[in-house]
Amino acid sequence: LAKFFKKNRKKYTWDEPRFKGIAYHTREAADVEAVKKSVKGKDFDDWAQILRTTFNNDSVLRIRVEKGIFKKGDNGLVDRNEFGVADAKVKEVKDFPNVATFGKIIKTPEEFSDVKALVVADYQEMMEKEWLKTLAAKYPAEVNQEVLKTVKPKEK
Repeated sequence: LAKFFKKNRKKYTWDEPRFKGIAYHTREAADVEAVKKSVKGKDFDDWAQILRTTFNNDSVLRIRVEKGIFKKGDNGLVDRNEFGVADAKVKEVKDFPNVATFGKIIKTPEEFSDVKALVVADYQEMMEKEWLKTLAAKYPAEVNQEVLKTVKPKEK
């Protein structure tokens, strides 16, 4: 899939930038910066596990996180903090008064996992076309003209 994505990268562009990161709510104000420090410089795919083990490892949840690639309109907090939408509606989470975002704005997908569903669908379609081409070459279709002449056309 990664090779297929690299070969067809131009096909996977967006009409507007996206925010790749997290929107989060914390119980304690000190955790706002602690969250950023814990994932800074780490692989994006590992962020969820890092945050789970660092902040929500016991019965008391310290943070609520939404991780992903967001376009404008997907998340009120991201809209306000990252896209500068002044009137964005940020959903409050009870007992988690501190809110923040961490990540970066990207103009195009950086890796295939950023658009994985599209890449998988396109890859499957390409593989099916190749398979059908192989089948057609191996098992050519033959039309029996005598039998075809006996078939009545549909009446309109």
